[in-house]
Amino acid sequence: MTDSIKISADVRRNRLNLVASGKISKSDLDRMYTDIRFCVADLTPGYFVVSDYTGCKYIELSSIPAFRKIMNYLISSGVGEIVRVMHGNGLIFRQIINLASRLQGYKPIYVATHEEAEQKIDIFEKRNGLRLYLKNKPVEYLLNNMAGQGQVINISTSGCAVETEADQPSVGTETLIRIGFKDRDDEEEVFDIKAEVVRGNEDSFAVKFVDLEGERKDRLWSYLTHEAQKELHPS
Repeated sequence: MTDSIKISADVRRNRLNLVASGKISKSDLDRMYTDIRFCVADLTPGYFVVSDYTGCKYIELSSIPAFRKIMNYLISSGVGEIVRVMHGNGLIFRQIINLASRLQGYKPIYVATHEEAEQKIDIFEKRNGLRLYLKNKPVEYLLNNMAGQGQVINISTSGCAVETEADQPSVGTETLIRIGFKDRDDEEEVFDIKAEVVRGNEDSFAVKFVDLEGERKDRLWSYLTHEAQKELHPS
């Protein structure tokens, strides 16, 4: 690994640490991918990633596919949450924000200092599962025997947020969430999941799943990670 990127695993805290400086090239990210795999082998699923980009100038455009490969690996290896420490007025920040807006997968949290990163991690440790952000993913739901449709905003094995133009349900309302996925053989599996509304606003609501356990929960996560790693093509 060159001096531009340094990777280390903090096994005691179950954390992957990354520090980047200068410019990042495709070869840097290729080596970074290899080092991340070695470090993650010492961690357990649910580990946190703290990436420090405060000393980084920019990412070469040719390195974007390698950046995506790293994202996919972190998802498939059971990452918990990703926190990025960086300045909000630099080129690297604009590059990463623009890239994230075009990709499915996880949505990192951006902070200005390591102190803020620790505060965010304290909050994340109380969550159950990484939230994956999917684009244009339809979902159906049943409320008071009335069917509704919407799109997934984010989803994990503990719940999801749904965008819809219909009237929003009240907090505490029981519902049934139906969402389908196609596997690598193009076979579809539909999940019907009992849920409870925990939050709502003008155009969306969030639910927590109440009966998703064991093998079924593992299967949902498998489909979610497969879906999140799909490449999006412009319509």
